[in-house]
Amino acid sequence: IVNCLADTFRNGNNDPRILLNTLVTEIQYSDNGVMVIASDGSRYVGEYALVTFSLGVLQHGDVTFTPELPFWKKLAINRFTMGPATYVYAIFSIRIASPVAKRFIFVSDSRGL
Repeated sequence: IVNCLADTFRNGNNDPRILLNTLVTEIQYSDNGVMVIASDGSRYVGEYALVTFSLGVLQHGDVTFTPELPFWKKLAINRFTMGPATYVYAIFSIRIASPVAKRFIFVSDSRGL
């Protein structure tokens, strides 16, 4: 799915402006531009960067921002609460539940289940 969506924006499969499967560890930004640093030490420089980190990544502090994000942004990030969730949609050829049941919910104590 991610590759399909990315193909909408990149020119074929070799567009260097879009990187997938790259672990970002730090973003250095200023009025003059931005530098994104990956876990393998690679550095990417540009006028702008579009980041799409999950709320969990931002709350956990997995990415360092230099300078630090303003207080109001950190406050907004940390005020949200979300739990881990994965949606799985399935269509069955036979009825497996009451016609009034809209969805099933399975919650696991184990991560990854």
